[in-house]
Amino acid sequence: MALYLNFDTDKATLRPDAEPTLAEVRKLLGQNPGLRLAVQGHTDNAGTPAHNQTLSEDRARAVVGGPHA
Repeated sequence: MALYLNFDTDKATLRPDAEPTLAEVRKLLGQNPGLRLAVQGHTDNAGTPAHNQTLSEDRARAVVGGPHA
């Protein structure tokens, strides 16, 4: 199953419309503590590859609540 959260252009800050999806994921994880998820961040092709790599990583961290979120 894939869930998609959208970000504003060139931003790694979660938009308010992501909250219902994240709430469902938190609920699922609470009910299934052994469940493992993969989180990936993606960008468009604007910007340099290095910038987009950093942006992708920052977006993934924003979803899991890590540093730079």
